[in-house]
Amino acid sequence: MSTPHSIVSGGTGLVGRFIVEGLLAAGHRVTVLGRNAPPEGLFSGAVAFAPMTLEPTSISTALFEGADFFVHAAFDHLPGRYRGGEGDDAAGFRRRNLDGSIAMFRAARAAGVARTVFLSTRAVYGPRAPGRCSMRQMPASPTHFTAR
Repeated sequence: MSTPHSIVSGGTGLVGRFIVEGLLAAGHRVTVLGRNAPPEGLFSGAVAFAPMTLEPTSISTALFEGADFFVHAAFDHLPGRYRGGEGDDAAGFRRRNLDGSIAMFRAARAAGVARTVFLSTRAVYGPRAPGRCSMRQMPASPTHFTAR
């Protein structure tokens, strides 16, 4: 059996780097897609890097050639701002995060990727009391346009 090849968009991000580490520990060959290459020593093992933005027109099937799995953990936002991360460009934010994500899924499917995992936003559950965890069984109650 050959070594599985996983692609992780946003692999250098807060959540993405843990996904990459988990895949490396499971014996996967990993390619990180992102705006910037991972700094030396960020990961416990070697990873490949391919530059990528979430602009829909920049997404290519070639990014996914030979991959078995794709984990989409990328999210384009103003630095440090997840809610309200669109700043003054709601249309661009939507284009990159919605249309760009759709373009990535289509390119992965066209390249023959067998499985895809998508990390969404907790904003789909709306406001909640401090300390209360979001659970997928909770009813959706989006209040922000990114969650609708």
